[in-house]
Amino acid sequence: MQPSISLYLRGLLITVCFTGVVAASLLHNIRDERKQTLNLAINTARAHFFKDLAFRQWATRHGGIYVPVDERTTPNPHLAHLPERDITTPSGKPLTLMNPAYMVRQLMSEYSDLYGVQGRITSLKYLHPGNAPDAWEEQALRRFETGAEEIMEVVGEGLDAHLRLMRPMMTQEGCLKCHGHQGYKVGDVRGGIGVRVPLRTFLEGQAHSVHNLKMAHGLFWSIGMVLLLSYLRATHRQQRQEQHLRQLSMAVEQSPVAVVITDPSGTIHYVNPSFSRMTGYDRHELLGLNPGRAGAESLFKAGDGEMWQRLLAGRKWRGESLERRKNGESYWQNVLISPMHDHAGRVIHFLAILEEITASKEAEIALIQAKEQAEAATHAKGEFLAAMSHEIRTPMNVVLGMSEMLLETNLDQTQLRFAQVMNHSSKTLLTVINDILDFSRIEEGRLVLAEVVYSPGQVVAEATQLMRLAAEERGLRMEETVDPTIPATMLGDDGRVRQVLINLLGNAIKFTQEGGVDVRLAWDPDQKGCVRFSVSDTGIGIADGQQELIFERFIQGEAGITRRFGGTGLGLTISRRLVEMMGGRIWVESRPEQGSTFHFTLPVRQAAAEEARPSPEAAAPQPKERALKILLAEDVEENRILFEAYLMHTPHTVVTAADGLEAVERIAAEPFDLVVMDVQMPRMDGHAATRRIRAWEKETGRAPVPIIALSAHALERERSLSLEAGCDRYLTKPINRKTLLAVLREVAECRQAAS
Repeated sequence: MQPSISLYLRGLLITVCFTGVVAASLLHNIRDERKQTLNLAINTARAHFFKDLAFRQWATRHGGIYVPVDERTTPNPHLAHLPERDITTPSGKPLTLMNPAYMVRQLMSEYSDLYGVQGRITSLKYLHPGNAPDAWEEQALRRFETGAEEIMEVVGEGLDAHLRLMRPMMTQEGCLKCHGHQGYKVGDVRGGIGVRVPLRTFLEGQAHSVHNLKMAHGLFWSIGMVLLLSYLRATHRQQRQEQHLRQLSMAVEQSPVAVVITDPSGTIHYVNPSFSRMTGYDRHELLGLNPGRAGAESLFKAGDGEMWQRLLAGRKWRGESLERRKNGESYWQNVLISPMHDHAGRVIHFLAILEEITASKEAEIALIQAKEQAEAATHAKGEFLAAMSHEIRTPMNVVLGMSEMLLETNLDQTQLRFAQVMNHSSKTLLTVINDILDFSRIEEGRLVLAEVVYSPGQVVAEATQLMRLAAEERGLRMEETVDPTIPATMLGDDGRVRQVLINLLGNAIKFTQEGGVDVRLAWDPDQKGCVRFSVSDTGIGIADGQQELIFERFIQGEAGITRRFGGTGLGLTISRRLVEMMGGRIWVESRPEQGSTFHFTLPVRQAAAEEARPSPEAAAPQPKERALKILLAEDVEENRILFEAYLMHTPHTVVTAADGLEAVERIAAEPFDLVVMDVQMPRMDGHAATRRIRAWEKETGRAPVPIIALSAHALERERSLSLEAGCDRYLTKPINRKTLLAVLREVAECRQAAS
């Protein structure tokens, strides 16, 4: 049985018993009070009876008394047979004889008027009509004839009740004088003397006493209940505390984590079984020891000042530690140590909770190792891709550049076709390399988005204009629509937005045989504060089961797509990752043979319109280009030839250096307007050469010459390294002639403005 239930039953039993005792005492006292009240009334009645009896006996012993005659006391007609009933005093005053009954009747009447107690003399053979018995008296008189010596009874109800008492009146010798003629003999029951006592006064006193008894007993019961309730509450509180302590003790004893209690010096006072199981020490081996000698050497070593400083300052300490069991086996544990204070706030004990985390720690270590291995593998993959990119881009720079230069010469139709195929294939291969590098950067988390002000409408126009020629070559129409309420400027990476648009436009053109491609920029109807870019075509469409798969890497709509149309299957994967990085989403709506519509949304982050970059059409007219003297540091001869070919028919002159060391020597020997520095070269690479040039300029006080880093590496890391080395710009191979000339034009303008 639970303690609370047992205590409840005990309290209920005590309450019932105590209430019963108090009630019994009250009933006993009320009954005793009523008995005392009745006895008092009886004693009063008997006192009045004996008074009346004494009066009568006195009058009987004297044969009656003579009293003056008046209106109230007239001669008794029942004593007319007595010759001396009436006499006259010598003074002539008339007197009449009052027999005992006559006298007592008048005395009783006087006493009743004074005190309310009524006396009666009555007989079955009464002489005076006033002595005629009532019904109660008649019954009492008859019982006297049967031997009863006293009749007493309470008659009436409530406060109007009376106590009636009557005793027989025996015939004596003196009674025969007046009553002998009625046939009475000495010793006969001649009648009875009765007393009628009102009980109102007695009952009122009794009611007051009963009320006081009830109040006293009620107060006593209330005090008892308060004391009992206090006792029960104290007992219940004590039982709860004891039960709480038992539960706490059981919880600590059965806890799966180890619990240790020490004094402020670190001496063990208590350990639970879990600590013994964890360390391999029995409890009796641990009590009185320092935890540092019981499987917690690294945790409780004396030199761990930071932990003890926190604990002695009254603060908790949490940490992990590698410990050894009694058998020498190592294990990891998670530790929480809390100081325990007394009422004055002093630290009196330390409570340590220790949980073994060997499995999770080993899993964590394995996970970290796996993560490091994965990161190393990803890094190695990135390095491999960067190296392959460099090795492919270097000759491709020559192939693509030479094909562009060849297309600018006079060729017959066959030669033109060959040159176009070579140029197109080079661009296709470059797209594949760029896609793979972009995907690698995204996977490694090294792709950084720019934060510039751009015009979304202008990006749509530029992408459409760039792809319009390809569409027209396939006989497709291309239209663009921009909602005029779209903000003129936004914050974001316009280059990546343009990349996604060009990828979608390229796919739309590639997979559409007839009809057209439409580009639309409008507000997204499903998400407030976002714009939606849409590219629609009338091409082959995409089946329902393939519409989500096409965004997976290396996946295309169906087998044979690659053979029919080409591509790596990375374009849409990269587009999705880019859109998600920019805070939007991308999806497709399509039906086979009815075309497709690709949508992607971007949140609008507005910028001031005046911060937007001016469009090329709005740029001011440029002055005549200045001729530059350029130093080209390039170890590959084919690239030097291509660079020189790019600058044919321009006012610029080129001086070449085969490596970085030669470039440094050239700079020291003669002035140049611009240095184009290849990054990877023998003897001294481009970064080292740039740092050497910047140091020489600082030492000699020369004005810094613009240096453009040129590399086949397309990773962002290479760009950062080049800029840190002191380069002003970074260009990635392959670089086409138009891009190179545009850069040279910017440098020439800056040099001209400076001069």
